Amino acid sequence: MSARAGDEARASREREIRAGLVALVTPELVAEHGARPSGHHSPALAQLLAYFAQAPVARKLAILATVPGREWRILAISGSPLAPHGEPGPEVFASAEAARHAVFLRRLEALGVPASVLRPDAPGGVHG
Repeated sequence: MSARAGDEARASREREIRAGLVALVTPELVAEHGARPSGHHSPALAQLLAYFAQAPVARKLAILATVPGREWRILAISGSPLAPHGEPGPEVFASAEAARHAVFLRRLEALGVPASVLRPDAPGGVHG
């Protein structure tokens, strides 16, 4: 198999995996994560979190305690020990759990999950 054919096969497989993960996402799964971002999760949520965890470090989102115990923000990790991380975003979270859930929602958006599933109570959402 040529290098190009191998790259195409990997890209095709990645699209299949991502489509399968998008299909797992429901408003209930998003609510489950919002209620308990850390700890034991349903099999579908655990599968999504495992996929996100294996992503390359470069540009991965992380949370930073800007005021320890009181304030958290989201930043992008550079992926290199010699390069600085991105600047923390402007949004401030009152808990690490709220910040973790916001990162989860951004990762789902990047995966291609429709906004109507991520925010079902918003206008146009599945409950709105």
